[in-house]
Amino acid sequence: MLLNDRYDLVYASIGAINWIPVDRPLTGRRGFTAGPGGRTHLRDVHPMAMLIDPETDAELRLRYPYGERAEPVSLESEQTYVDDGTPLAHKLTHEWSHGLGEVVQGALDAGLVIGKLEEHHYTEWQMLPSMVREPSGRYVLREAPERLPLLFTLQASKPARSINFSTAAKPSP
Repeated sequence: MLLNDRYDLVYASIGAINWIPVDRPLTGRRGFTAGPGGRTHLRDVHPMAMLIDPETDAELRLRYPYGERAEPVSLESEQTYVDDGTPLAHKLTHEWSHGLGEVVQGALDAGLVIGKLEEHHYTEWQMLPSMVREPSGRYVLREAPERLPLLFTLQASKPARSINFSTAAKPSP
């Protein structure tokens, strides 16, 4: 995807925004922008879930930053998150945190109209070792799953004609 292009439909799924440094485009103001009359659908890991130390997840101990910062979180792993046993040649990765407010504000700054913002207390994979699988096939925290959002979905659209609310005529009293 070229960041300066505009599209009728922009879809970004789980594991997309954490690869975007804070000085680069994110969501509407910086890259996931639908063109006039277009739609944006973003579904990703909730920033709150990204705070959890995976080694102590049963206690839900915080380890990583919530909001944007210039320095990435650098992680080292022997294999990919797919866990297929294939060793990685390059073991060090860099990821950036983006708080939910920053994602939403980015969409608003780009002139997107937010139609839906949902927080989900489940995942489709076992994100943390202590998660349990429900009969539906979704994974949730073993105890009190409502205490931590794990995913979020943002749906937005760009009006065919942009309106700048800061300069729009105000109705007379």
